[in-house]
Formats: sequence, C-alpha cells, structure tokens
Amino acid sequence: MNNETTPKSVQRRVLIVDDNKIYREALRRRLMLRQCDVLEAHDMEDALERIEIDSPEIVITDLQMRTDTEGLELIRQIKSQFPLLPVIMISAVGTFEDGALAQRYGASSVIAKGRIEEEMEEIFRAIDRAHEEYRRNEELRQQLRVAAETIDYRPEEEVREVRDFLVKLLSEQNIPPTLRAEAYNLYVRANTERLREESRAAVEQSGLILTKEVVEEIERLLREALPCYADLDEDAKESLQCAEFLLREQMRRKQSLDLSRMVGFSYCFAVESEAKKKLQKRITRLLQKPETYALIEEFLEGPQRRLSVHLRQHILVLMRGREWDVTTDNVRQTLHRMLEHQERYKPDGLKALGIIVLLFGREYVIVGSRSPKVTVSNPLQLKGLEKDDQVIRFAELLVQLQHYRNPYIHPEISELEKVSVLRKKAFECLTIASQLT
Repeated sequence: MNNETTPKSVQRRVLIVDDNKIYREALRRRLMLRQCDVLEAHDMEDALERIEIDSPEIVITDLQMRTDTEGLELIRQIKSQFPLLPVIMISAVGTFEDGALAQRYGASSVIAKGRIEEEMEEIFRAIDRAHEEYRRNEELRQQLRVAAETIDYRPEEEVREVRDFLVKLLSEQNIPPTLRAEAYNLYVRANTERLREESRAAVEQSGLILTKEVVEEIERLLREALPCYADLDEDAKESLQCAEFLLREQMRRKQSLDLSRMVGFSYCFAVESEAKKKLQKRITRLLQKPETYALIEEFLEGPQRRLSVHLRQHILVLMRGREWDVTTDNVRQTLHRMLEHQERYKPDGLKALGIIVLLFGREYVIVGSRSPKVTVSNPLQLKGLEKDDQVIRFAELLVQLQHYRNPYIHPEISELEKVSVLRKKAFECLTIASQLT
C-alpha cells in the first residue's frame, strides 16, 4: 500500500470516460488508492459537460463507446475546446492507426487495455507525465495572463519587462502551440506602434519608388477592390496602403517571409483601426451600464465562474461549420476581464472585439444561470447590419484575422497563400464595418 500512495499535496483530479461501468468503477478504485480525485462520464457529451463544470486535470478515455471511434472524436473536441487539458486514451481493440491518430489529435499517451492489474503501472506513469504537463502549462498560462494585464494596465517600465519575457518565451522549445500563439499575440499587442513603424520602414526599404503615380495607382486599386475605402479611418487607409505596397513587392520577389509578416500586420492594423473607430464609443457606453454586468453574471455560473451551460451550448452551435479560433475559455476570460476592470476594460486585440460583438451585438435568448430565460437585446447597440448572420460573420472575421496573422497557426500553408487569404478576409471585414452606423 505504501508503494501505491501519493502524497495529498500532488493529488490529481482525473476524469474517466468509458461506457463500461464495471471497468470504470474498477479503474476509479485503483486511482483513488493513489489519492486521485476521480470523476466519471459514460460518453463524449457527458465528458465535455463534466470538464466544463468540474475542471479535471487529466482525462482518461476509452476508444470504443457508442461508436468504434468515439474516443478519438472526444480527444478532438477536448483539444478544440480545452487545448491544454492532457488526455490519455486506453483501447482494447484499437489499431495502430487509431493510436497514431489519437496522438496526432493531441493525446498525451495511448495505452492498450488488457487486464486492469497488468496495465495499472503504465496508467500511473502516464498520469504522472500528464499531470506534470498540466501543471507546467497552467503555470505558463497564468504568467501569460499576468503579462496581458501588465500590457494593458501597467506603466511602461513593467511593459518592457513583459516584452523581454515574451521574446524569451517565443525562443523556447516544447511550448504548446496554443500558448505559443497566445504569447505571440501578446507580443504584437506590446509592440504595436513599433511594428507599425517597421511596416512603414519596410515600404521605404523595399525598393519601390513611391512616386505620385505609384501612390495614385495603389489608391485606385484599393478603391476598386474596396468601395468603402474613401470613408475609412486615416490610420486604416495608411495601413492598407502599406500592405498593398509590400504585397506588390512580395509578388515581385516571390520569396520574402519578412515582407509577408509585415503585409499581414498591415492588413490587420487597418481592420483594428477601423473596428475600434466604429466600436469604441459603443463599448464605452456598454461598460458604463450596470445592466451589462448583471448580464455577464447571468452568463457565468458555479464557484469557478465558468460559462453557463446554455451560453456554452449557444456559442458551440454558432461556431458549427465556421472557422473560429475561439474556445469557451477565451470567452470566459473576456467576461472575467470585463467584470474586473469595468469601465477601464480594454479589448485585447481583434479576438476580444469579435467576442464582444458576438455576445453583446445581437438579439438572442438563452436560459440563464439565475433566471429561467435571458433575453439579450443588442446592448452594444450595433446598427446598420440587417441580419444576425452579418453580425456573426463580422465577429468571425475579427477573430480569423488575429488567427491568420499568427505565424504559429497554420504552419502547413505558405506565407504567400496566408497573405492572400488574410487580404480577402480583411477587405470583407472592412466592408461589414463600413455598414455600421
């Protein structure tokens, strides 16, 4: 017994997902002997709900449940909604290909299910590795949350320390892609003005001769491609011009990753400038209303202030079939920051703007955490977009642009392809933004 006991100080919270109640209970008893706090679920939907409500540190799932590969789909869903949560897959009949796919989806370990006595030591070792992974990632995530608060609300000397921390972090290996992408987004936020200056300097250094004729041609092309161009914010226009100048040079040289990076920044800076111009007064008014915070309280529930089950389901339905790089945790963090900072709150980038538009820029009804029904009546007071789909698309594009700008996402596509997609999405987003009145 002494060999199987782990000190209370390192107790793990483990969720077992298996439709076989006998196996589930046998595994639960063994894990409890190791001082694990054990939760149980019998299928994928039950597991996702348990994760949202009870916040396990590790998930152990069977492969075959209601279908032969439900465990694989669960891993995929977990890594989409809770990307830092370690998952161990156990399978009695899975093939080598199933195991490889589970690891590609993000499983920490894949273990063959045999006699429970024979597999327990391997499961314990996998749990130890997974818990260390969970603990390390949570510490890093907390450091990034502190960095975000510092960038938005602290003096410049503290922001400089954060910049140094982010540069160091981005140079390290073995950091989960989700956290690396988050660190990069923070780096961009902390260096926005410098990156704008670099984009302008890149135009001057590109070899393009910025004659009056070249400038007029770029503006003519922008007016043709973007009918709302003339009405855009001046900063947005300047960023678009930078992007188009650099894209022309990129196409001429064919290969220049540095230019691709600057082109992407410039298109996103254009959208951010225009979106903030259109939304800032509305967001300011939203944050001044006491009923906004009462609504946020309806969106959250439980001692850990998780998203309410009904809001989470509402968001997941909206995301179905769309290219969203948003997790329910992103939404929860945005709501928590709004509650914490209230009128001082600053949306931290395009993703946060998209979340605010999605939650507060539409009319819809959900079941509340404190009321039987919560009616959301466009408290952001967005006007000019006739259909709910347009508001959702606007929010989706804001999120996508931050997603595509990040070099740690979509590494499989070429930089030039990414820029082409980003340009198209930026123009669509600016067109929708121009309709806001």
